[in-house]
Amino acid sequence: MRLSVLPSVGPSPRDVRIYLRTHGWQREPEAGANVWALPTRAGTAIFEVIAPSSSESRDFSGRMAELLRTLSVAEERPEEDILDDLFTLGYDIQYIHNEYRSPPGTAPLKDAVGVYGAVQSMMTAVAASLQQPLPVLARSRSARSTEMIQNVLAGPTSAGSYIVSVWTPIPPRLTPEEDPVLFEADDEPFERRITALLHTALHSAESATNMVRNGTAGLSTFIDRAAEGVSANLCESLVDLSGDSKTPYDVRFSWALDRPRQASEQPIHFDGYSFDVLTDAARLMRNQLPEEDVVLRGNVVRLHREGTRRGPGEVTIAGTIRGDKAERLRKIWVSLTESDYALALRAHQEFADVELAGALLQRGGRTYLNLAGSFNVLPDRGTLDER
Repeated sequence: MRLSVLPSVGPSPRDVRIYLRTHGWQREPEAGANVWALPTRAGTAIFEVIAPSSSESRDFSGRMAELLRTLSVAEERPEEDILDDLFTLGYDIQYIHNEYRSPPGTAPLKDAVGVYGAVQSMMTAVAASLQQPLPVLARSRSARSTEMIQNVLAGPTSAGSYIVSVWTPIPPRLTPEEDPVLFEADDEPFERRITALLHTALHSAESATNMVRNGTAGLSTFIDRAAEGVSANLCESLVDLSGDSKTPYDVRFSWALDRPRQASEQPIHFDGYSFDVLTDAARLMRNQLPEEDVVLRGNVVRLHREGTRRGPGEVTIAGTIRGDKAERLRKIWVSLTESDYALALRAHQEFADVELAGALLQRGGRTYLNLAGSFNVLPDRGTLDER
């Protein structure tokens, strides 16, 4: 099917030139500055196109339509597919294919909503691993990671059960002035390093899962893969991607042609057994290693001090961790000094919120917080409003 009308915001002339170069077309300067040819093995041209030089020219739409028709014949692909490629030149894209038992292109609403939250958690985990690879990552992230993730786009879904796409903009390798010298060596930008590490981390998590499955390794193999981007945070986000129904899914990567990358194109697969392994691996990592820089806010629900009215004690706080998008209510045990225990007792009697920071550590079936600062009793909201 031919495109009768081009989108109002289309690919730039530079995008067209990059596409032609990466697909084997060559400039034919003797035929004209903007003439490109697709040569045979013998070096003779079998197709020629004129690449538009400016999107401001009056005949830009006409030239683009003619170019797409020729490319469609030369590549034996629909014009729409070629236009899609032109639009995605500057993006690294992950396609997540969930195998729901529903009509093509649909998914249970609660799972569809959760997918994008899981994707954000996955990207956040890898960005943190890039800066400091650890089996358990802090929930806080750098300003650079925050800005990068804010620029990631949720792409259109497509049929084939239910496929969502995640688009990460990748800075171009060249400026327009440098265009004649395509693909020269350059340092990888921060965005590409994150998507490349994501690719490595997912392959590594898949490999570790299969090794546990076939008995060639234990769960500790996940801990050994922190340098490859594997963390408890990543494993949990991979489980969340399956939704409440724990639906199997594949992840496929497409790399920005503006910065071509040689990497495996095999889809990465996770199924029901994978989710059990990933859940156990995340629990193991959190049980063995502290979760740093955590801020807890909640209420004191239990106090315990051994046989005296003075001295240190232990309290239980029911609250949420700052940055936890699910806002899960958790019970955390904290050991306090005598003065902080007195504050906790007052907060308990007055039903006041408390806030404290430190590192979380699992011991048996309990979660403990090693206090890193002061124990803060927060002012009552009504008191603040009166002020």
